[in-house]
Amino acid sequence: MIHIGDSTDYSEPGHIVDREERVEIPIWHTGIFAQSGMGKTKLLKYMISQAVKEHFRVIIFDSKVVGPEFVGIGQEAPLFLRESTDPDVFRSLLEDMRTKGRGNMERYRGGFIELCDPPDGEPAKDFAEIEKRLQKKLSDKKIRGSTRLMYYEINHDLVKLKKLIQSKEIASEPSTPNSMIVRYPTWQLPSLALQGLVVKSVIEEAMPFAKKTIFVIDEAPNFIHQRKFNPAKDAIQTLDAQGRSNELFGWYCGQTLTGFDKANMKNLWYWVIGREMEPNEAKDAYDIQTTKILSVDQIRTLKVRQFIVATPDTTKLITVPMVDEKALFPLENVDVMPWGEEIRPLPPIKDEVIPSKLEERLLKLEKELQE
Repeated sequence: MIHIGDSTDYSEPGHIVDREERVEIPIWHTGIFAQSGMGKTKLLKYMISQAVKEHFRVIIFDSKVVGPEFVGIGQEAPLFLRESTDPDVFRSLLEDMRTKGRGNMERYRGGFIELCDPPDGEPAKDFAEIEKRLQKKLSDKKIRGSTRLMYYEINHDLVKLKKLIQSKEIASEPSTPNSMIVRYPTWQLPSLALQGLVVKSVIEEAMPFAKKTIFVIDEAPNFIHQRKFNPAKDAIQTLDAQGRSNELFGWYCGQTLTGFDKANMKNLWYWVIGREMEPNEAKDAYDIQTTKILSVDQIRTLKVRQFIVATPDTTKLITVPMVDEKALFPLENVDVMPWGEEIRPLPPIKDEVIPSKLEERLLKLEKELQE
């Protein structure tokens, strides 16, 4: 169980009753959503620190391009990916290489299947093999017109993709620091599809070996959107469906639930939801509540560090404690290691929690009585 905040009773809006309850949830697939600036990242860091106390390893995908959220926490791991020749994954990677106005490449789906996994041949092993097949198509003078143009466009975007991967020094083999908290700086990649392929590669590499591990996916709706394809989507759904037996869990963080894939939502039993200003986004947050303790309008006016916690049994309104991040995440000297080897635990972590208003009043009364 991890502590995520304190629930305060309200006899009526704005009137606090002097009773606070410590709110805890088990480590499980969990969604943390609120608009920017409401304190969800601080809450997530607080949750991570407690998961480490419970001997869970934490893998963070830090994906926020404008101001990455988790720099300085844990140890940074080199980005790595497995080159995927799945036609849909490969197409999404190339689409991200295209300039605005050139449109998507759905109309070329037949060409991608022919290059990646032809019905009358073997699947391609890597990008190099796809490139060879492309050159063969382009050298065939019988291929003309729109079909030839299609292969030219695919080749053009593949060259751009390879240059991007080389410029970012993305490894083809994984290595993870010997640390309880590992951070992949996916924000360094300008392509959401490429970020998703890193997430997919790490999860698929870890699942056969890892135990007691939490995968923190920042900006999660980018990777698990109801109407948009991303290479990470299937891997995340597999994690949610099959990871529990080895205590592998996903924590998903984002600004809004709107568009979040329903196939993933059914495996998330715990939700922590903060203020959502847009009416449709507030309505989605309202629907998450097991018991409807707040209206849509009340969700739109939640304060900083106030969150709804929805469990399978109940819903509570909590205030997240303020914490000293330096005390939560002491620095480590670490080496690089492969998956599956024993990891060295962090030194004991000390909670630095600012007392609540109720605790401050009680301390003041105690001092007055002693005097």
